[in-house]
Amino acid sequence: MMKNLFTLLAVLCCSTLFAQNTYSIAPLFPQETYGPDADDLKAENTIVNLSPDVKSIRWERTVITLTPDCETQVCDLEYCYSPAVSTKTFELGPNEAGPLSVHLLLPDVISATAVVRLKFYDINNPADSIISVYTISTLVTGTEEEAAAARINLFPNPTVESFTLENAEMISAIRIFSLDGRQVSRMEAEPSQAYSLANQPAGTYVVVMENKQGNYVKAIEVRKQ
Repeated sequence: MMKNLFTLLAVLCCSTLFAQNTYSIAPLFPQETYGPDADDLKAENTIVNLSPDVKSIRWERTVITLTPDCETQVCDLEYCYSPAVSTKTFELGPNEAGPLSVHLLLPDVISATAVVRLKFYDINNPADSIISVYTISTLVTGTEEEAAAARINLFPNPTVESFTLENAEMISAIRIFSLDGRQVSRMEAEPSQAYSLANQPAGTYVVVMENKQGNYVKAIEVRKQ
């Protein structure tokens, strides 16, 4: 009896240790910046079924930040949905791969930003879940400013209590969002400043950076251990 109990415990332990997603999504944090003449503003990644089984994958959208008067829409492997739709389920065939995208709709706005979180999970196994954050912007218009934004780095990442920004002279303020869309902090930016996450629980956050005009420059995810 005791031997069988030990065997069962060992199996459960190994199952937990080696549990992993049965599908993948990459990149997890797609970012795209567009000029004023672009027609389709989107950030896109790819989902891949890593198993030989058909999967029913559900997505749930949370808007982290969005320019007023703009909307976002989600496209999965089956449909592009209206902006009013925030959750749907689609089928993912055995070993199938396909695109996922978030689109920024700006009917009467020239400059805009959207940071959107999508949570994906297998409806037959909700623990098999993945979170992806999409960033779409039309605010960085000059090649010099765009190149400067590309050089900005955040470190250390992951962090225990705080992080700093490198090559961030153009940044005037940062806003920190949790993955459920809440703004947990806003801080003025200064060279060599350490930005604290000490009062926040462990998890993943999105750092949205703004220039002196209050316009979006870049978004980077940071993990707190």
